[in-house]
Formats: sequence, C-alpha cells, structure tokens
Amino acid sequence: MKHLTIILLALVSAFASFSQEVTSYAYVTKSNVNLRTQPSTSSAVFGKAELGNIYLVMQTKGDWTQIEVSNGPDSDYPWISSKFVETLNHTGFPKEKLDASFSYEDGPDFGMLSFENAGKDEYDNDLIRYSYWIKNRDMQNDGGTGIVINESGTVLYLGSLSQPEQYMDEVGSAIYDEKKGLLWYGGFLWKEDK
Repeated sequence: MKHLTIILLALVSAFASFSQEVTSYAYVTKSNVNLRTQPSTSSAVFGKAELGNIYLVMQTKGDWTQIEVSNGPDSDYPWISSKFVETLNHTGFPKEKLDASFSYEDGPDFGMLSFENAGKDEYDNDLIRYSYWIKNRDMQNDGGTGIVINESGTVLYLGSLSQPEQYMDEVGSAIYDEKKGLLWYGGFLWKEDK
C-alpha cells in the first residue's frame, strides 16, 4: 500500500508540474525593430518586427531574445533586442479570469475587453462571448465616436480561451501572464483592471 501511495503522489506531482508548464512569448513594443541572425547589433539583419507582433520565445541570451518566426511550414529563429519586447509567461487562462475586465492603452488609442458566459456547444464545451472596442482620442476630440475597432463574437473555452478565428494561425489561444496581469487577445495586449 505504501508503494501505491508513493506512486500516486509522484503521478499527482508530475501532473501538477505538467499542467503548470510555462510557455514564454515576446510581444513587440515598438515598430520597425530589426531581427538579427545572431544576438548582436553587428550581425546581419534577418528582417523586421512590427509593434503588436507576438512570437514564441526559444531562449534568451544577455539582452537578446531568440524567437520563432513561421514561414508557412518552415520556421526561422532570429534574435530581437529584449528592450523592444514584453515577455509573457503563459501558464493558461484561468476560467475565473473571465469575470475580470481588461483595458488597452497605446498612445492615442485605448480600449476595453470583457467576457461573458454564452452557454454550451453541442459537445458540452463552454462558450464564451468576448467583446472589445478600441477608440482613438484624436478622432473622439474631433467630434466622432473615436471607435477604430468594435468587435464581439463567441469562442470556445477548452482549458484556455480560443482566439477569434483570424488570429488562430499566430498562436492559437489567448496568452495570459498572471504575474504581470497581461493578456494578449485579438491581436492586442490588454492589462487586467485591478
């Protein structure tokens, strides 16, 4: 019986470790950032990253972050200066966070994101309705609504939150850093309102 208890405890511990596996992503915080072939400003330029791009992090070395850039079925692994990225350490998007509200702020643009329960699908999976808007202060000050984007829809919650369809190719699900209170969703980086 003692051996069975030890085996069960080891399995529970292994499952807990597996379920809390951290995957890191790099969110680009500036436009027109050089991607380099090596972690050095003297190495060849591989390409450019734009504000709002998000990439899987492969490793960090000093002040550099190596990322995965997908090119169809192939991938490349250039480097980007860590000062131009916000690293998100994703362990999943807890269901209780669906009750939280999130805001977006980027210069003249700002916005709000919320979620609500939308019932179940035919397979008994949770359906979640998302809704967000992005406004521009200058447009609002000129007498308009200021609304640049106004989107809502329904997505599945399968242990995490599936992205709206147009973003599925980029990452496949919401990226949430609980420690920082940051959520990448719908192509924007949202901060959890406390």
